[in-house]
Amino acid sequence: MLQPDLSVTLSQRRRSCVLDPALALATPFGPQLVERLAPWLELWMARAFWHILDSSEFFLSRPEQLFADLHADPAQQVNATQSLRLWEQRRTQTDCASLPFHWIGDCTSESSLPSAWQNGAGSALIQRYETLHISLVEREWQRDGGGRSELRLARLDALALAAALGQAFVLTTRAEHGPQLCDDVAALKLAESAEALSRGTSGAALAGTEREWLCQLLAQAGVAPLVLAGLPLAVVHVLAPAASLLEVHPAEEPLPALAEADPELDALLEDELSTAHEAALDPWGDARIFWYPL
Repeated sequence: MLQPDLSVTLSQRRRSCVLDPALALATPFGPQLVERLAPWLELWMARAFWHILDSSEFFLSRPEQLFADLHADPAQQVNATQSLRLWEQRRTQTDCASLPFHWIGDCTSESSLPSAWQNGAGSALIQRYETLHISLVEREWQRDGGGRSELRLARLDALALAAALGQAFVLTTRAEHGPQLCDDVAALKLAESAEALSRGTSGAALAGTEREWLCQLLAQAGVAPLVLAGLPLAVVHVLAPAASLLEVHPAEEPLPALAEADPELDALLEDELSTAHEAALDPWGDARIFWYPL
């Protein structure tokens, strides 16, 4: 009997998940978590992860610098040191192209992008991310005049990456009161408050469905032992409509100069540019942050 010359394969695009660099670098389970989740989620790592890893020699000798304003206890510093050593080893033994996550670099050639973000889409993603990231850094400098915690900046980097991707959630750790990332959001006044999705709140049913799906995925991925060993996880969603509407302008050739300058036309163009700039000043102006524990 002849076999039909037809093969049908069904596949479903994996959900995009941005890992909080503090989850990857300041807990002893970071490398294991990445390896276990990679087959199940489209993992993204914030660029700050590489900045910290590039300075690992400094942070290995002074781990407290990672927690500049977080008052880390000695156990947290030990965990960060252990995790940094593991990532250093993984980096030296693995080609970057083989790492099980994606990231945004300074340009497309320095980034690791999935096929859906190749070519022009990747360039637009990088520009949108840069705008969002710069806006957060400016807020941070205005908040404390330049004092900084490396992990705090890294968490904000993850928030900018999630907003740039549009449909990604941030996987982070939580304390008794909630994720540290939500405290960062409150300090920078990105939103009125980070809204905890619990029973009885608007959207609780949908959040419950997503939580159940994600818990099943984590169980299938073998993450349960890490949670049982003391890795408290939480999901953070960022909704930033203004960020999704950021205009991305491709490089253009300069226009030829006018033969004679027209003062009235120049003033009109200047007013229009100023108005457009003011409207685009704050891509986080309408942001809302939601979270729930896992």
